[in-house]
Amino acid sequence: MYIDNIDDYDISYEKQYMELMVQLLKPYIVFRENSQYPRDSKLYTVNIYRKINNSNCDPIFKEWINKLKLTPSDILEKNKVEEHTSIPDYIDFIQCIFPKMIRKEINYYKKKLDFENCKKDILDGQRMSEPRFKSPMFIDSDIEDECIQYVEELNQFNKEKVQEIKEQNKIDLEQIPKRISYLEKISEINRVKNGSIDNIINFLKNLHYLKIEKVRGGHFGAEYYLPRLVVSNV
Repeated sequence: MYIDNIDDYDISYEKQYMELMVQLLKPYIVFRENSQYPRDSKLYTVNIYRKINNSNCDPIFKEWINKLKLTPSDILEKNKVEEHTSIPDYIDFIQCIFPKMIRKEINYYKKKLDFENCKKDILDGQRMSEPRFKSPMFIDSDIEDECIQYVEELNQFNKEKVQEIKEQNKIDLEQIPKRISYLEKISEINRVKNGSIDNIINFLKNLHYLKIEKVRGGHFGAEYYLPRLVVSNV
């Protein structure tokens, strides 16, 4: 879900939008060439595969991939396991599952940001006397327990450790809003571009315009591959 240089894409151009979506979905969905119909046929669309062996994937995605039974023919090679997905299932993913995954990430980082702001209040209130740190008077109930525990831990640390924590807190307060902004941007792109089923069908029909690379040892056809961006770890 996370890629570098997302702003390099101007999604008002369809080809750039397709490149972006292929990169965003690559941890979960792979698009492959369909040799059953000619590319200029009205019946042509790509084959869609969902990755099912990602042990670190989102629980929402795991629940979705368990809907269909795995068959031996879906095993590509060694531990790389993919499962053929129908167009209706893909529509379900892109309009229902993927938005839930994004929203879950946004909520996670918003709560984390609240906690980091609470940390800053605690750190800024450091006193000379013991206990050096106290809980703020007003704390959101969602993070109250974490803040109380944090104060207990801080009062056991030496000055060097506290300084290290302050520096990390400053970094987190700079980075987390950027992560939230990124996720909200992805959410909006997906809502606007994939809110219509017709748009999704056109996206699948036009994917063959992208550069493709043959998959070694595979028997599913060519994978739509875009080399210019690096996918970041979640």
